[in-house]
Parts: sequence; structure tokens; C-alpha cells
Amino acid sequence: MLSKIKCTGDFSRVLDEEKDLINEKLQKFTEKHSIDFSEMHLSLDCHIDKETSRGRTGYTVRINIDSDNGRFHADGKDFGAEKTISGVLKKLDTQIQKHRG
Repeated sequence: MLSKIKCTGDFSRVLDEEKDLINEKLQKFTEKHSIDFSEMHLSLDCHIDKETSRGRTGYTVRINIDSDNGRFHADGKDFGAEKTISGVLKKLDTQIQKHRG
């Protein structure tokens, strides 16, 4: 499967360990859905919110997937980049499962 991952936005407050976890989750997601798609372009857009909770920065994340099997989109807000991205990936996983039938 051909997959491309493009990340844009502000990752300035994300720690290196958290970036590694995010990269790992994105790779696992694309590997998991390699059965469903022969080509996938994943676009992740991450922005920092003004809110913080217990020292955790708030994030807004949007992920778009363009594939040979359709387009999928999900977004979410939460505290912590890794947690927010995980939640959005779960939403996308649900959409893909429904599309698969």
C-alpha cells in the first residue's frame, strides 16, 4: 500500500517522547487499514487552544484521509496532543469500519 502522512500545525509544545508515540500511532493506523486501501493520503492538522487543564495544553486536531476507497474526515478537541490524535483516529476507524460494511 502506498501511504503518505502530512502533518501541519503547531507542535512546538509537544515533547519528543509524545511525538514518537504520535508517529507510532499513525504508522499503526496506516498498517491496520492497508487491507482496505491500496493508496492512502493522511493529512493531520494540529492547533494549540488557549485553554489548559492541570498543565496540559488543549489541542484541536483535524485528520483527512483521501484514498482510492473514499474520503474520510474527523476532528476533535482535548488536552494533550497524543490523547487528542488518538481520539480522532478512533473516530476515523469507526467511519472506515462502517464504510467497509
